[in-house]
Parts: sequence; structure tokens; C-alpha cells
Amino acid sequence: MQIYDELQRAYDYFNKVLFDSKLDRCLMTLQRKTNTFAYISFNRFVSINDNQVFMHELALNPEYFGVKPLIEVMQSLCHEMVHLNQYQYGTPSRKSYHNTEFAEMMESIGLIPSDTGRVGGKRTGQQMADYPKPDGLFVRACNDLFKDGSIIQWYDRYLPSSTTAERIYSDLNFAQTLLSNNSLPNLLEVPVIKNKSISSIVKQSSSITIMPISSLLHGDDNAENTINISTGDNTLGQAKPVLKNKMKYTCSCNFNIWGKTGLDINCNICNEKFIEQ
Repeated sequence: MQIYDELQRAYDYFNKVLFDSKLDRCLMTLQRKTNTFAYISFNRFVSINDNQVFMHELALNPEYFGVKPLIEVMQSLCHEMVHLNQYQYGTPSRKSYHNTEFAEMMESIGLIPSDTGRVGGKRTGQQMADYPKPDGLFVRACNDLFKDGSIIQWYDRYLPSSTTAERIYSDLNFAQTLLSNNSLPNLLEVPVIKNKSISSIVKQSSSITIMPISSLLHGDDNAENTINISTGDNTLGQAKPVLKNKMKYTCSCNFNIWGKTGLDINCNICNEKFIEQ
């Protein structure tokens, strides 16, 4: 289908221009995963002819294509490509944590990691967004890729339930303020505004809570590790409920544990103490 060809073309182009063609092939998919803009799942697919031949999955959520500037869709694609670059050639932290090495890899291609998606946000952490360096390599690559017009011709007409006009215009205004002098106009287009279909969103905005940009997840499957210290139970993807007689402790790499008050525990990953919350 056309949209998959468009995304594959973008992946191949960025791989060549930003990563010297050194990244593995990825199977591009569209997945609707709540509060998730994009993720990468390493070695997710296996060849039917050889069970030792694998391919990664790079998934984008089409629900956001209509409410984000086009350049932000490309940011999400490249964000996941940096995860793959670190997986192949670097030292990733635990699943979905964005460490200093990841931040440096992002900055090397012209994307600034920020937990708020805005200037001044934290550059490392569990949930991480980003924004383009105005005169950086990523923006220049996008200009070259899109100089003949937009290649993303389709978007999901059913938008995320958390969509508000305020959020749409906030993202657009930030992109315009940051990039208007450095990027092609079509990179800053938002389809629902271009197609004059934002009026229906405006009507419902007053009754919907605006979702912070940092709550849109990126990463390798976006799973969070949590441990219940009293049971030793390790869980991926869902935090344990906090019981009244237990305290929550968090280390600097955002690992969470629960136990009685006054515990003195170190994290073996970041070598920092768990802090009682």
C-alpha cells in the first residue's frame, strides 16, 4: 500500500543520510497503541525459510498523523532509528530508558532529546520526546526528502481520544517558531488544519484533558520494569498498585519498587540509591 511505501522510502533515506546506511532493515508497520506515537521491537519477525534470520519491526501510530506537523512524524521515525543504532552499536540501558549515550546519538543527527518535547527539558529519562535543532542535520535531511512535496498522503480520520485543538495548535506554534526560517512550509502542515476539519475538535476540546507531550511514548516496546520488593515479582509494562502499608521507591533510572518505609537499597543498573517517594 502507498503509505507503507512512503514510510519505507523515508526510512531508507534517513538510514543513508543520517546513519551512513549502517542500520538493519526494518519492517514498517502501523499500530494503534494507546498513548504511543512510535516504537521499535528488535528481531520481532523471523523468516519462514530460516528461523535464524530476523527482522526488526518499526511501528508508527497513524492516529497522530493527522494532528501533528509532518516533521514530527519524521522525528518519531528517526527517534526509533536511534534506538536501533544504539541497539546495534551502543550500550542501551534497561528497556525504554533513554540514557546519555542515546541523547548523544540523537544530538549527532540534529534531534534534541527533551522529556517535555520543548526547549529546556531533561535529556535523559524513561519517557522521552525531542525537538529538531533548527539548522541541524535532521532538518536539512527532511528538506531534501520533502522538496518535491509531502510523501505522507494518508492519515487516520479517527483521531486519538485525547486530541484537543489546544494541543494541536501548541505543537504547531512551537514548530513554526522553531523552524519557520529553516524548513519547507509543507513540513509544518497539520492535516486536520489544512483540510479545515479541526472545527469538530474545537467543539470537544473543552471537555477533554490535554495530554502532556511527554506522555506520548517512544522506545523499544515502551515497557517499564517494576518490582514488588515484598514478593520479588518482576512485571513488564504495568506498575504494581501502591498498598497503604508500603512506600514507593524510585532510582535515577526510574526503576520502581515498593516496600516498608526506611529501606536502604541500591539499584544495580544505575548504581544509585532508591529514593523513598
